[in-house]
Amino acid sequence: MAATMTMQLAEPAPALLSVTDQASDLRLEAAILIEQIDAYWEERGVLPEPFALTPYLEEGYQYEIVNRNHGLFIVRRASAGVTVTYDGSLPLALWIVLGGKSAGGAQ
Repeated sequence: MAATMTMQLAEPAPALLSVTDQASDLRLEAAILIEQIDAYWEERGVLPEPFALTPYLEEGYQYEIVNRNHGLFIVRRASAGVTVTYDGSLPLALWIVLGGKSAGGAQ
């Protein structure tokens, strides 16, 4: 009987995302919350209170009302030392792609 020897190669560790890639992912995640806040504003004419967004705020999001009368707010999303900030200075679709003042990640 011939002995059969098999070798299992360890799978390579997943490549770490660059800060730019992490920031891009965080912007996509934050966009979901931003769209919900914008929809709330459009439907009701007021911004949601922070307590209404508790599930998001427990997952590394920050939400700050800047101007209630004009529907201005800031959303931050942080993870693994990278933070992105949406302040409405760019249209959402452009911010997702370019990142605004947080382009490239860490703030």
